[in-house]
Formats: sequence, C-alpha cells, structure tokens
Amino acid sequence: MLSKLFAAREKRISSRGLKKALKTVGECASIVIGLRDKPTKLDYAASAIKLASVLFGSDEGNGVWDVFDDWMTFSPKGVKTAILEMLSQSPGSRCVYNEKNTQAMVITLDGIDFGWTRSFSMRDSLDGIHVKGGTPEQALNALRKHFWHVHQGGHVRVAVTGSLTLGRMPVFAEDEFDLAGCLAPDMCSEISERVSRFNRSGVPRSMLFVGPPGTGKSTLIKLIARALDKRTLRVPVHEIRSIDVDAVITMVEMFEPEVLMIDDLDRASNPTQLLDGLEKLRAHTGIVMASMNTTKRSDPAFLRPGRFDEIHSITTIDESVVKQFVDEDDPDFATIKQWPIAYVREYRHNVNVMGEEYARKLVAELDERQKTARKLTEDCSPSAAVEADDCEPKCTVIDDDDD
Repeated sequence: MLSKLFAAREKRISSRGLKKALKTVGECASIVIGLRDKPTKLDYAASAIKLASVLFGSDEGNGVWDVFDDWMTFSPKGVKTAILEMLSQSPGSRCVYNEKNTQAMVITLDGIDFGWTRSFSMRDSLDGIHVKGGTPEQALNALRKHFWHVHQGGHVRVAVTGSLTLGRMPVFAEDEFDLAGCLAPDMCSEISERVSRFNRSGVPRSMLFVGPPGTGKSTLIKLIARALDKRTLRVPVHEIRSIDVDAVITMVEMFEPEVLMIDDLDRASNPTQLLDGLEKLRAHTGIVMASMNTTKRSDPAFLRPGRFDEIHSITTIDESVVKQFVDEDDPDFATIKQWPIAYVREYRHNVNVMGEEYARKLVAELDERQKTARKLTEDCSPSAAVEADDCEPKCTVIDDDDD
C-alpha cells in the first residue's frame, strides 16, 4: 500500500518540473534560431554564453514551486482532495510562502510536516501531498491518527462537494449517529453478538441487508455498528454514484475503519468494479455491511460467501420498533406494522398534528401507496426466486424468529 502511494512520485513529472523544462527549451530554441542568418564567431561565442546561463544558471524565480523540492510526494487516487480539505481546516495549518494567487501550506502532525500548494482559482491542490520529517509509514500513521482525532465521534461519512460545473469532489464529514429514541430490534443484538465473535477470532465478516425502501435498513446497520462500538466509515452510494471504487479501497487502506457501511449498493454506477473490490475491502476492514433495495439487477456473485457472508431480508420493520410510534391497541396496528418505517412515521405525524380520527382515514391510502412501492421494487429478498404477489422471501434468512 505504501509503495503504491509513494513510489509514483519517482516517475511523476511534476507541474513545476514541467514548467522549468518548457522554459529552458524555449530559451534555448530562441538562442539557436538567432544563429540561422550567417552568424559571426562573436555571435557563436555570445550564444554559447547564453546557453550555459540557461542550462546551468541559478533557478531563481520559481518561488512557491521550490518549497517542497526535497520532500516526499504522494497523491492517493480519488482521496487527495478530501485529505487536503481536512488538513486545510485543521488548527495548525499555516501558509509558508505566498506568491500572487498561489500559496504553499504546511501542517505538522506528530513531528512530520505535510505540505501542499494551493491556488485561489482552483479548489484542488496544484500537485500532490508533500511529506518531510519521517518515513512513509510514519507519515501514514500520523495522517491516520489525525483523521480519527478530527472525527472524534468515530463515525465518518463520505460526502460530495462542488457543482456539476466546477466538478464534484469527495470530502469527509461527521456521520449522523444520533439514534436517540430508536429501539434496537432483537435481530440487532443477535447479529452484533455473532459478528463480534467472528471479529475476535480474526475472521472478516460481511453482511447484506435487502428490502424495499423505508424498511429501516440503514438505521439497522447504524444500530449494529453502534452496538459493536467500533470506528466506522459510511459510503452512501446514492450521493456519490460516480465515485471510483479504487478511491474507496484507498480510503479504507489509509484510515483503517473497523466497520465499512455501504448504503444503496444496487445504485452504484460501476457494480462490476465494486464487486471486484469487495474482497479487498473485507481484507482491510474486519466488518462490511451494505444495503440494497433489490438484487434483481445485480451480479449473482454478490450473493456468494466471500463477497457477503450473511444476507438478511428486511421486508418489514421489527414490531417492537413499530410500537414506538403506534399503540398496540390501535385498531389499525395489524395493518400498520407491515409498513416500512417511513409510512409508519407519516401516520404518527398525522396523529400528533391532526388527531387520531383524521389519521385513521389515511390508513387505506398509505397502505395502498406502500404496496405500490413494494411492487415496483419487485424483488424484496436476496433470492431471485421471489413470488411478486406475496413478496415473501423464498430463501433462508436470519430474522427475528431465527436462532
């Protein structure tokens, strides 16, 4: 991993090096062109002095480009911008050279200097991330330590910033893990306990949660992650559909989250690449949890152990969770408990604002809406062999009733 990040610098022609080379070639060419029309010996002598001056003279005037000349340089694919965004906003980052619209910035982490050049007209760094004062391994450890220090909650989400015009770039953000009032269903403790046993044994574990929208898959994954009490990195595919899978792998390799969560896996723009990357992700983080609305358009290889070891069908939310929103004595409880959580919440909002009588008039409409949505999803289980009429899984899954 270190060789991948740092070795490229030896082969890379930096923008400042290219600038120097072009300047030298241009000046030499102008000198040679001046000798075309019957030059005298004196002209030859003057041209030779000029050439020597260009080739061997001092290289003053490069300014900001020379600040990091003797530093190590690396440019992690797809992650550089997010790292620089984090470093730029960290206390202790400072400008060490300012030239017109370009700055050389430095921050010191655990005795190791990290530097970058920044242009006010560009959001990205003009070259890579420069390191001085330690080995590549020490630099990576310092960066990883700082990453989790910045995100003290231990839960990080990959987000995007920018626009379609200027380009959309990944950044790191604090993940919202405020689950106050959420009662964990029985299957949450069952899964977390089982996964913990595999984790303590050093065996990677991956889980796929499949079901219609609104059944609380993402909330369940967060509840499991909270129960495991480990550092997490969440990748919401629906927000960053164009993100390179290699960039996600680089993030995991660099920052070593203990749990990787992937939302809406079936909405990835490059599912084949993501499939190939799953085994690498499992190798670098002990636990992978992902959610999908349907497996109908997915490669069957997603379903084999090694990609996903456990597959859970989430067709309805746990009854104990429904009771947080609807009283068990409610005459429509039997109907409402079959709904996805979004519909249950909508019913509760109407009870609170408009009253029970008004809310009950909406039960039939909400029930029809959720049935239509479920039918459009078509596949609500990890098995392709699902009857569309009853939407019941025809495969063995672990749910509340299983041991």
